[in-house]
Amino acid sequence: MDNILSVVWYKVLPAQFGGQKGIAQFNDYLSGHFKVTCICSVNNQPSGAENYIVKPVLPISKMQVFHLPSWRKILRELNAGNYNHVILEHCYYGLLGIYISKRYGKTLIVHSHNIEYRRFREIGKPWWPLLYWLEKKSHRAAQLNLFKTPSDMAIAISAFKLDPGKCMLVPFGIAKLNPVSAKQRQLARNKICQTHHIMPDTRILIFMGTLDYKPNADAVVKIVREIIPGIRKMTSVPFKVIVCGRLIEKDFLTLYQLKDEDYVYAGFVDDISPYFMGADLFVNPVTSGGGIKVKVIEALSYGMPVVTSIDGANGIDQYTTEEQLIIADPDDCPEFCRQIILSWDKPVRIPEAFATEYDWKNIVDKVADRINHL
Repeated sequence: MDNILSVVWYKVLPAQFGGQKGIAQFNDYLSGHFKVTCICSVNNQPSGAENYIVKPVLPISKMQVFHLPSWRKILRELNAGNYNHVILEHCYYGLLGIYISKRYGKTLIVHSHNIEYRRFREIGKPWWPLLYWLEKKSHRAAQLNLFKTPSDMAIAISAFKLDPGKCMLVPFGIAKLNPVSAKQRQLARNKICQTHHIMPDTRILIFMGTLDYKPNADAVVKIVREIIPGIRKMTSVPFKVIVCGRLIEKDFLTLYQLKDEDYVYAGFVDDISPYFMGADLFVNPVTSGGGIKVKVIEALSYGMPVVTSIDGANGIDQYTTEEQLIIADPDDCPEFCRQIILSWDKPVRIPEAFATEYDWKNIVDKVADRINHL
């Protein structure tokens, strides 16, 4: 069995957010094919239930990727572990990855979760050209490049002049389907209503994400200022929109000032499953940010209907979702609101094609086969 060293420069354990789950679960399933060791930052807290080895020895710093002592730690592990392949989660350790590939002859795999330079250019970071250079160099040096969405893969092939034969689509997967019984749904709904003082006959809509991230923050503003008033104009049916997510960065604390009688900010929620089980509809008006929207995949895995922007459906095969995923333009607020009202009484169901397409085992089986043929 080949050995794989997964290099993760930030905190993913315990896996609470979408990107964290994407890496943790990918490594879990990959360990069914290879011996996987994850070297990561010291703030990772493995539970012991992981199917792979976790070594949290890297510093807590974005600058660690240029920090020679951090390079030495990774190289010591590389030499001690007899690894055949190195997977970089994101491109940031790209210079080290290039060195490892050339100096040690190891197979380099770059697992991209967004096209990073475009994301930072979009939010106005002046150093995005340097990131473009690093991202391009990293991907061009890799023997295999993994992308989350078809559009990300197409952009990378074009912008970085990549060999399409060295690129592969690896969407975010579902660790387990979450079919919800009528009893479970009612219990979860009762819990939501009790926690947030909501009347039983109220339609419950949810949105969640890391709220101190500009695309998500913009979506919350749109929900409160446009979508909620727009729904009220169209129907007398009582409803509430519950927003869950972390909000700690000072640049986004103005979100706390948003108020509406039909808006509930629930804060960071340790266990999000009752909201997925008990709510009527997931609403996603995010219009930027790139990558696959993990929250949409998770909502669909519970059988919840979703109304989303086209950006929010990025990377999701709409054929597999059947009528559970509705795409509407949030900039056309009346139409977006109309689709919400039409969808909030839909039955909970998980399409079979969706369950098959986004099963982590099916996804990672294909990745493992590709790695074995490198």
